[in-house]
Amino acid sequence: MNLRYITASDARSNLLPRDVLEFLTMSRKIELGIQAHDTAMSFGFERWQWFNTLAHAAQHANVPLNLALHINYSWCDMFCDGSVPQEILEFMSLRNVYNHKPVVGRIQLNIGDGTKPVNPYKLQATMEHFPGVEFILPYNLRTLHTVNKLMYNGARFSVLYDASYGAGVLPKQWDAPVCTWVPTGYAGGLTPENVATQLDKINAVVPNGYETWIDAEGGLRDNTTTGVFTLARAREYVQNALKWETQHQK
Repeated sequence: MNLRYITASDARSNLLPRDVLEFLTMSRKIELGIQAHDTAMSFGFERWQWFNTLAHAAQHANVPLNLALHINYSWCDMFCDGSVPQEILEFMSLRNVYNHKPVVGRIQLNIGDGTKPVNPYKLQATMEHFPGVEFILPYNLRTLHTVNKLMYNGARFSVLYDASYGAGVLPKQWDAPVCTWVPTGYAGGLTPENVATQLDKINAVVPNGYETWIDAEGGLRDNTTTGVFTLARAREYVQNALKWETQHQK
């Protein structure tokens, strides 16, 4: 099994941009996932200003800096209905000046969080407007019907298995990819302390040589009452995942 990305999610504006950029350069496999919704990332909001700094730094970086936006709540509803929020459109329009690839390479649409039912045909049409971006959809009991319709209609997207619906709970057992032609990642309860053990378990259910990614969020928070993302825990998580991959490629 090969790790395509090691995603660290829910970094926030309390982190200095220069420290975040230094973290991203540890490995080309690191991806930073940023939660984006109207109550946190509208134009002029602190998180928008912070991410704008990161995105423009990535635009002029001569090494890949992997940034992903995880779209939630009403913004997710809008996106699925074909009305992409202007804030997201502007970030999606940015291209790296050296390789011309999108600065925001992946968009995760957390469709289980929305308040409206998803029309899979409208969602497919919206995704097809952005051929250079990889879209990720959660795959669980809430989204099963929508994702299966998209899958068998030939839509281009990836799926993220998270049986805990973003609650950060480890599953009793990881599921094998539902369709080997649909890129699949894994999330739910991953931490720096357990990532190697859980990679063993994921490796046991995927095909030989499978390329996947992992995504940790709650396990990267500190143990204060606010429980915020910390770069120290994110670094440990990445290092342990990279060590596991190196040992299993021998």
